[in-house]
Amino acid sequence: MTRERWGALATVVAAAALVAAACGVPSEDSVRAVDPADVPYGLADTTTTTRPLPTTTALVPAETTTATTTNDEVLTVYFVLGRRVRPVERVLRPPVGPDDALDELQRGPLEEDRPVGLRSAILPEMLRGVTVAGGIATVDLAPSILGLTTTEQVLTFAQIVATLSEQRGVGPVAFTIEGEAVEPYRGDGTLDPDTVSRDDYRNLLPFDPDEPPTSAVSTTAPTTTSPVTTEPATAAPPAP
Repeated sequence: MTRERWGALATVVAAAALVAAACGVPSEDSVRAVDPADVPYGLADTTTTTRPLPTTTALVPAETTTATTTNDEVLTVYFVLGRRVRPVERVLRPPVGPDDALDELQRGPLEEDRPVGLRSAILPEMLRGVTVAGGIATVDLAPSILGLTTTEQVLTFAQIVATLSEQRGVGPVAFTIEGEAVEPYRGDGTLDPDTVSRDDYRNLLPFDPDEPPTSAVSTTAPTTTSPVTTEPATAAPPAP
């Protein structure tokens, strides 16, 4: 290689060394503020990046329904309307048994009972108690029943038998007066030497067996006894 070529090569190497030194990253021991004028265009701009928040579904509590259930029982009792007996419903707290049925009978019709004109042939404190054995209900009566007319006695027995026949496990009904057995009147006015049942008073029950009873009336416990009213006399039609 000639001397001229060696000189040119040395010049090139020296120039490259100078460029490398100028582009090196300076090593400093502390943070130095940079003049904004020296920052390349665009790097110093403030940008705001908005990240969408995740969509959440609010938890709505499930609709709660409070079921108002009732365990009250419906008791059917019979009162007198005209010369027949008619069912009326009572709503009582359970358990409901034959004793409750007699209590409602002894209590008599309520002012809100319908139809208007209901009455009871049962005198105050006439019903002393009831026992059920072998499907037969035995009702003990006060001696005051003997002071009633035959018609009123028939209606009294009809009320009691028809009411007790609505009770589960009750079939025939027997009667006693202060513990002594008595012969009850049937619906046709004849005496029965033994027991009576609902069929013995069919002629006094509502004409339509499917006729619904009076709307149920809610009661708690008998407090007073309704006074017994007398059935108004019906004038006989004039002779032709």
